[in-house]
Amino acid sequence: MHWHKYVHSVIMKGKLHLFLLPLNVYYQVFASDDLNITQTPEQLQLEEGQTGVITCSWDISNPVEKIRVEWKRRNSTSPTENEHKNILASILWSTKNKSELTYNNCNNCSYNLTRDEAVLQIHSVNPSDVGIYICEVNFEIPTLQKGHGNGTQLHVGKYEPNKHPNQTKLFAAIAVVGLLAVVILLGYFLCKRSKKAEKDLLEERIQEGVELNRVNSNMNHADEDNSSSSNSERWAVSTMYESYPFDYFAMKTSEHQDNTEACSAPNLPES
Repeated sequence: MHWHKYVHSVIMKGKLHLFLLPLNVYYQVFASDDLNITQTPEQLQLEEGQTGVITCSWDISNPVEKIRVEWKRRNSTSPTENEHKNILASILWSTKNKSELTYNNCNNCSYNLTRDEAVLQIHSVNPSDVGIYICEVNFEIPTLQKGHGNGTQLHVGKYEPNKHPNQTKLFAAIAVVGLLAVVILLGYFLCKRSKKAEKDLLEERIQEGVELNRVNSNMNHADEDNSSSSNSERWAVSTMYESYPFDYFAMKTSEHQDNTEACSAPNLPES
């Protein structure tokens, strides 16, 4: 138990590379190989610049306080190379500190470790990343248990734009459909807007017509009142003129008769 604490203190000081091999021996001797690890995918075919994701998961039946995961890469051309060179990273998970990266030998890799899953992401892959990636899982506290995945073979090829003509056609078809949908929606909204403008214009014209009819009606009433007043005046004048000649001539005839009688010579007596 003192050896385990000593190794852990050295790991925390960043000197893991001096004790990786003894630590592996320690796990092989004292830990029981009874963890069932599921690693996916089995094959990973990528092009240069893409990102690869490898996942290892396991089931936990008993409480665990500390879990250590090591990611290793074996060169398919040299499977027997030094075990230390194969180690990419060592991550420690605990109930207190959660996840902690204690060793990293991969500049374009990122890691995530939880209670029942470990994830490795390889960013901007290149031909030097080709190999078999394996996760090794060790339960440290309260009991020692270990297990490892079956490995993921990573293949990296050069990026070729015309390598996937079907995908290009699919993307072109999706772009055409999307553009057509945008045109249809735009036409629908423009048509709806045009109809609304026509409706507003029609309502405005109707309102103007109603207002014009009201003005014309008022003007007609005013004309009728003026016409009635004028007709009354004309009737009065006409009545006056119609009665005026008869009265005038009657008066003149009476005067004439009076004057005649006054101016006639007196009757002389007969001699």
